[in-house]
Amino acid sequence: MKIIKIFIFSFIINIVFSNDFDLIEESFNENNISTFYLSSFDMTTGATDIELFRYRLRVLNNQLLENDDLELKLEFSMTVTSPMIGYNNATEILTGDVFITDIKEDIVFDNTDLNINTTRIGGSIFRVELKTEPDSETVQDIANAVLQMGRLPNGEYNFNIKLFYGDDLQQELQRPVEIYFPVFLELVTPGGSSLADTLENSIFTTYPVFQWESDYCPTCIYGIRISEYNPILHSSFSEAINDISNLPISQSADYFDIGTNINTFQFPLSGGIDLQVGKLYVWQIARSFETTLGTNLTKSNINLFKIKSVSESREALDSYSDIIIDFIGETTYNQFFGSNGDFSGFNLSGNSILINNESVPISQLNNFSNQLNEGTISIISIEVE
Repeated sequence: MKIIKIFIFSFIINIVFSNDFDLIEESFNENNISTFYLSSFDMTTGATDIELFRYRLRVLNNQLLENDDLELKLEFSMTVTSPMIGYNNATEILTGDVFITDIKEDIVFDNTDLNINTTRIGGSIFRVELKTEPDSETVQDIANAVLQMGRLPNGEYNFNIKLFYGDDLQQELQRPVEIYFPVFLELVTPGGSSLADTLENSIFTTYPVFQWESDYCPTCIYGIRISEYNPILHSSFSEAINDISNLPISQSADYFDIGTNINTFQFPLSGGIDLQVGKLYVWQIARSFETTLGTNLTKSNINLFKIKSVSESREALDSYSDIIIDFIGETTYNQFFGSNGDFSGFNLSGNSILINNESVPISQLNNFSNQLNEGTISIISIEVE
């Protein structure tokens, strides 16, 4: 368990060793690292070569530098909220002090300067004392998670730092750090994973909206790739997606960057090779985030969709007429879609509907119609936009 305790301490000093006796933060986690692996730290000393922060500490009153007894004390504590190891509420797991003496000039340091054996940075002396360590049960919970996953468990790690000069509290600093390792990434619409489902996964616009689902990942960067699928030329969706891409238009790029913390994207009016009616296309999402071992890249499955013509759109609407009548009644249907209706001559666009504010494939209308006729579901309200 000693290794786990050192790992916890190492994580603290590598994230929040900071104070505000005129503390200047020159950098802090500029790479947005969100996953911390056990192998990135020396389990004997807590040392690491991954730079996470850089600070400059100076004394505001230069006369204090003449005091041979000048000593600063940093009190630190760490709390963890991590449901995956049973900590649904913030739980304090570690406290301690860092004493800094022999201060003669500005102290510039980064986390790579610090480990459990650190005694001096520049001309100043550093001394670390742990006051409260995790109890055996807490250590066991964290140890099991860390050893099983090889990284810190997902959750929010809060660090509280108090700076004392003598008995006077100079300043208190809190620094929350979110740690997560996203694993879920699934395409929603348009399209499906089977060529046989093409008819049910067709759309009627050349500027479709792409939608996917992912677990929590606020700093993840997403990219999309869209390519034509030709069953004569391509033996698989994978071969097609890696062929000439409509997006990104640059064939030297793997994916078109669409930003962070996002789950929808519409095909752009410019900047890509236009999608064409009657053709099949495949698309894929890539998600990347930073860890202490480098960039983690995850790719979704590949979906296939077809863009139908206007005439096919009309046929599709006609094929759903009976089902729509089941839902809204013949009178209302004629009011909207009849010869003098508000939507007379309109074509079917898109391939999904909203049920209880959730997007589902329009092909599911058949299932809902059957359930409605069987009395297993009932309609509360219908909105037509």
